[in-house]
Amino acid sequence: MISPTSSDVQAEAETLGNCHFRIKIRVSFARVQAERDRAVQAAGSSLKVPGFRPGKAPVSVLRTMLGEGVLKEEREQVLSAVLPEALLGTGLTPLRTLDFNSEDIALPAFGDLEFEIEMETPPEVELPSWKDLLVAPESTDPQDEQVEAGLQALGQDHPRFD
Repeated sequence: MISPTSSDVQAEAETLGNCHFRIKIRVSFARVQAERDRAVQAAGSSLKVPGFRPGKAPVSVLRTMLGEGVLKEEREQVLSAVLPEALLGTGLTPLRTLDFNSEDIALPAFGDLEFEIEMETPPEVELPSWKDLLVAPESTDPQDEQVEAGLQALGQDHPRFD
């Protein structure tokens, strides 16, 4: 089933078994770049760049200053922004992910980002209508031996020493 979540994030869920799904996610290049830029701006917000006010340096300048060290933050920003949106679009409730390592996902220099994730969901249980359930009423009146056993238990649980 294909679930377009938005124009820039698409997810397709494939059933692998009971409560086991493979989600194929495709993210547009424009969305990936926007999230990468957001990560660079966040990482460089505390840097003092000559000629710019703090937090106002262009992304291209920050990317040059930060170099390869910001790639991990970029990947985490992209995945944290895209995954919830993609899973919401599938209509599935994730219980846990299986064999997912974010470091295995390489952000593309050009083109859309495509990756897969396997996850388990809680089982779907269909309950019958409560009107269809037949329950025989049972007496709630205590028997004499139940009253006696209750009094004995109270006496044993709360001894009094004078």
